[in-house]
Amino acid sequence: MQERKLKADFIFDGQRLLKDTVLVLKADGTVLDLVGANTLDDTLVESLDGILSPGFVNAHCHLELSHLKSAIETGTGLPGFVSQVMRLRHFDKVEILAAIAEAETEMWQSGIQAVGDICNTTDTLAQKQNSPIHYRNFIECLGFLPEQAGARFEYARQKVWAPMFAQNPATTLVPHAPYSVSGALLGKINEALKDIPKAHDRIVTMHNQESAPENAFFQQGTGAFIDFYRQLGSDISFYNPTGKTSLQSVLPYITTAQVVLLVHNTFTSRVDVEFACEQAARLGQSIFYVLCPGANLYIEKRLPDITMLLETGVPIALGTDSLASNHQLSIAREMGYLLNAYPHLGKEQLLSWATYNGARALGFEDKLGLLATGKKPGILLLSEGLDTVRRIA
Repeated sequence: MQERKLKADFIFDGQRLLKDTVLVLKADGTVLDLVGANTLDDTLVESLDGILSPGFVNAHCHLELSHLKSAIETGTGLPGFVSQVMRLRHFDKVEILAAIAEAETEMWQSGIQAVGDICNTTDTLAQKQNSPIHYRNFIECLGFLPEQAGARFEYARQKVWAPMFAQNPATTLVPHAPYSVSGALLGKINEALKDIPKAHDRIVTMHNQESAPENAFFQQGTGAFIDFYRQLGSDISFYNPTGKTSLQSVLPYITTAQVVLLVHNTFTSRVDVEFACEQAARLGQSIFYVLCPGANLYIEKRLPDITMLLETGVPIALGTDSLASNHQLSIAREMGYLLNAYPHLGKEQLLSWATYNGARALGFEDKLGLLATGKKPGILLLSEGLDTVRRIA
């Protein structure tokens, strides 16, 4: 059996930066061991400059929107961004599929080994069929009018979930966002999770507090989302604000999920985090906060309160969002955005978010995210500044 023995300035094993360590791999990239450098003959070891790391995990992406790259101006705010996405429906299917293929190649080349992908269509189905990337598909349900809950749920289940699930059982029905899903539709999603036989696969993701108007909509019944529904011609006269933030209003509907991924969190407060922690402790849930800084800067020109999230000790993972709301699909670039705004962040911290935490969030920690015996997590060589990536295995 042919083996590779790799040494670099540092090896990041998914949790810690190790020095004077050699990574031993099978020819197919499976990890055999991590051993002390002084135990091996140097002539048998490949020496590299930089940091060896497991492959990255993109915990939040919309691959199917790749054709919208540069189609939406920056700084629109979330309601304006959503409106533009809804209007841009004139693209040819050939163009959409070509953009998906190009974007997926970009992700693989940038070191991404697994993706939590949001799907409203089956446009990515063919591309994923023979992909080297591990996918967990999140089939989004949308519909704020209670009377439409049944029809919207069945459409998502039959037209998108069923064909995607047939190809990849790591496929779940999930809510889009608090402002776009009724309580009735949330109830149907929550019930559907009970049908998933393995609790480990009961994973829900939701866009959370991406904009200030989202909280205003729930707390006071005011703001840009009132105008958004008026422009859609939707009668929401039934709606009564809860007087609570969007997260505190909606999270109690999600009781059967084993794992909840809260994505963006640009306007999430410490009180919101404490509320979510209390629910997680009560229900035995794991809640991950997925950060997509490139998209936050693109849409709202603002980042989440990273300092507060660190102080609360909640688990964090990283995502890219879509090419409609980002300039590239690169986890290395997402780490760069965070380092630029928060220079005190440590490399171990950022890399753990990009690897092991992402694998845990998507339920792939049994095979990805760690340099541990028997795992095949992908092997990357990173520059010391974490800004360049080369795939080794």
